[in-house]
Amino acid sequence: MPIPQDIVRISDTVWEIPVSHKSGMLVPARIFATETLLSEFDDGVFEQITNVATLPGIVGHACCMPHGHWGYGFPSAASPRWTPATG
Repeated sequence: MPIPQDIVRISDTVWEIPVSHKSGMLVPARIFATETLLSEFDDGVFEQITNVATLPGIVGHACCMPHGHWGYGFPSAASPRWTPATG
């Protein structure tokens, strides 16, 4: 999967996929990587991190670190945060 067209560069190493990217996203997806690393991510990382952003109770951002890669339904090196009441 190519880098999403709606990804927003926040800084040299922070990228954000907005909630408008996919129906059901509750929070933006944040990816921490240089542009070179971002272009080398496994195909499923963008799909999976935006799926994480749809999980009930998630707050803030669904985050993927620079060493992120496609996992079993959840990208390795991803870090969600949930509220205890709903997560």
